[in-house]
This record gives sequence, C-alpha cells and structure tokens, in this order.
Amino acid sequence: MTRRSVLLYLLLAGLQRLVSFVLVPFMSHALTPGEYGAAATLSTSTILLTTLVASPLELLVYRSAAREQAESSALLRTIALYLCLVVPGAFVVLGIATMLFLPNFLGATGLMWGIEIIATGLMPFATSFALPFIRSRQLLRRFVWLASFSIVVTAVSKIVLVLLLHLGVLGWVLSDLVAAALTVPVAIALAGIPGGRVTRETIDVVVRFGIPLIPHRASFWALGNLSRPVMALVSNLGQVGQLAFATNITSIAGVALAEIQNAVIPSYAADDAPLPGRETRAVVRWQVAAALVIPALVAAAIAVLGPLVVAESYWEAFPVAALLIVGQVAYGVYLIPMSYITISSDHSRFSSIASGVGAGVILAGLVVFAASGGAIAAAIVTSAGFVVMAVLAFSLALALKLEVRWRRVFADGVAIVAGSLAVALGATSLLLPPLSVASVAFAIGAVVAAWIAGVLLWSRRELRGPMGRAQGPVDAIELP
Repeated sequence: MTRRSVLLYLLLAGLQRLVSFVLVPFMSHALTPGEYGAAATLSTSTILLTTLVASPLELLVYRSAAREQAESSALLRTIALYLCLVVPGAFVVLGIATMLFLPNFLGATGLMWGIEIIATGLMPFATSFALPFIRSRQLLRRFVWLASFSIVVTAVSKIVLVLLLHLGVLGWVLSDLVAAALTVPVAIALAGIPGGRVTRETIDVVVRFGIPLIPHRASFWALGNLSRPVMALVSNLGQVGQLAFATNITSIAGVALAEIQNAVIPSYAADDAPLPGRETRAVVRWQVAAALVIPALVAAAIAVLGPLVVAESYWEAFPVAALLIVGQVAYGVYLIPMSYITISSDHSRFSSIASGVGAGVILAGLVVFAASGGAIAAAIVTSAGFVVMAVLAFSLALALKLEVRWRRVFADGVAIVAGSLAVALGATSLLLPPLSVASVAFAIGAVVAAWIAGVLLWSRRELRGPMGRAQGPVDAIELP
C-alpha cells in the first residue's frame, strides 16, 4: 500500500465518520442545546444495538476478504446476507413496535425512536461489510465511490431536513433514515453479495467468532457514547447537549488516530519479537507523536475557530472539550500496547480487559457525579476512563511478558516533551474566555509546539519510511 493510498483511506474514512463534525457549527444555530442533546441521545443509544449484533463481524470480513481461501466466500456470503436481510428486518420490526408502544423517553417521542432504530438497522451492511470488504481487497476506486456517496447523502439530508426545513430532532432522525436507505443499495452494487453456500458450519463459525468480541465492542461503545444516555437519565438535556457538542468537536482527534491505526495494522501483524521490529520501528514512534500532536491541534483549532462559527449558546462546551482532549491523548497512547498485545502477539482474548475496566470507571463516575457536576463532571469521568484504559494496556503488556523494548517506542524524548506541551497549551486555550488574547496566544503556542515535535521527528532519517506494509493477509484484531 502506497503512502498516497494510506492518506486517501484516512481522509475518506475520516470524512465519512465526521460529517456530523463538519455540520456541528451549522447545527448549533438550528438546534438548541436541549434538542441537540436529545438527538445525540437517540443516535448513541441506538448505535449500541448494532454494536451488539453487527460490528464484531467487521474483523471476520477483513480476515476472510484478505485471505481469499476456499471457505472465505461462504463466510463472507453468510455475513453479507445476515447484515443485508436479517439485521434490517429485525430492526424494522423493532422500530415499528417502538413507534406504536413507546411513550416519550429521554426527550424524544416513540416515533423518533422508531425511525432512528430502523435507520440504524439499515446501515450495518455498508459499514460492517461493504467498506471492510472493499478496503481489505484494496479496491480503492470502489472505496472512494462508496465513502464519497455516504458523505454526500448524509450531509445533504442533514442540511435539507434540519437546517432548511427546521424539523428539529425529527429532521435529524429522518435524515439518518434517508441516508441509510440511499447508501445500502450503492453498497450492495459496489461490494456485491459473495458467492458460496451458507451452511450450518459457516453460521457456527460466524457466531463463534462474533460473540467473544461483543464485550470488547460494547466496552468501546460505552467509552465513546455511554455518557449521553446516562446524562439524559440523571441531568437535563441542555447539559447533555453541551457534552454531546464537546464530544463531537473533539472526536476528530480520535477518528484520525483510529484511522492511522487501521492503516498500520498490517505492520503490527507482520512484526516479530523483539518489538518494535523492522515493521513497526518507525510506525510506533509516529503513533506516539500523533497521540499528542493531533489532539493538541484539534484543541487549538476549536479555541480559535469555534467561537467564530458556533452559536454562543454552545460556548460553555469549550471547557468540556478541553477535558475531553486528555481522553483523546490517552486513547492514542492506548493503541500502541494493545496493538502489540492483540495483533503482534495474538493475545486477542485479553482485548476487552482494559476497555471493559475503562467503561466501568466511566459508568460508575457518571452515576455518582453527573447529576451534580453536569457536563464538566461527565467529561472528567470520560477522560479518566480512557486514562485507566491506557494504563491497564501497558500493565497487561508487562504482565504477559511481551518482548517489547519500550525505550525504543518512546525514544524521541524531546519530541514527546514538545507534543505534551502542545497538548497542555491547546487544552488551556479552551479553558480561557473564548476569543480572548490569552486564549488565542495559547492556541498559537500549541500549534508551534506541535510543529516543533513534527520537525524533530521528520529530521530523523530512519522515520521517513512508508507507513504500513504492502498488501497481504491480516490475521489481526482491528482496534476501533
């Protein structure tokens, strides 16, 4: 895989996930914080359903599509039909029942919940089968078409139904349904339904592969999404809206770090002890820098641009974003030891330990502190969960006695200091009054420190190699 291909995958996959981020400034003028909180609660709650029944199968799609063995077609067909027929059918039934029997719940009507459930049930074929299948087969042109189409229809439907027609939360869920209904046929056309025969054996393989990964996926759902529905239960929707808004504007950092991780999975899969070896020696050092630099730049951008484009009613979300940035850094650092544990060393059965404990910390903290502390307390608890997760990942690597030379991983001490300074300056800029001289000065300082970290790394000749290994089978757990 060329550097250009990696960057293109990163750009499109990031844009596809971040359409909501791009639209956030406009949504702040169309929705009150309470309405935004209700919409966020709807979206994050229903995503849990597909997290349980669909997303664990992405990993099997990646593996089967990359290997192209005799049984791969049958497994792929089993997954495709399940996600194309069974999951949508079940969600349509559940959605209709919700419309008929669910009263108002967490600020939304039963009709809204039912529409969002149906929309959520339609999307797994595209997100959990078509995109992983196309990406694993290195079908770059098809990936561009599908990702671009999804970006466009999601953006246009939100603009028309929420911004132009002013339908509020109802427009939000209708736009999700329209985007899903239009994307699925395109995904089927581009990825197809693989040939092969669905048998009891292939169903058994799919079930046995997917079920053990449900706790890991559910834990990651909790880490990124649990705060909104729990806040809606114990606090007011205005606070939920501020928290959801801050989460969305900082999520670009997590998405970028996750997509970088996806791009370098083959390098981790090909590396051997002692680690980091030839395949990840450069990759892992760039990942350390990215874990610091990317959140710092996101924080600086929010501090400078946010007050210019976001409605003033959402400005109290900026200090919340400053606290969430710490969690994004911890997530970027967590990816490194967990990649060596689950990918390079094939200890995937331990993949849910760190994320599960982190999710537990978030749940306990929200129950105890969210009612009185609001969005600020929820942000502190969320970042604490990610920090605990990162610490446990390193502890687990040590407990498993992996042959990892950590001094090589963190060899670029001066660049790490510069990146850490960038994070501190960027977060501080969000804690200061918006558009104040001090806030802008700290944001500029964060950009300068991040630039210094990048220059220091680029000056090392051994770190200028390609990011990621050439195409080949990936026998690995992809970290979300």
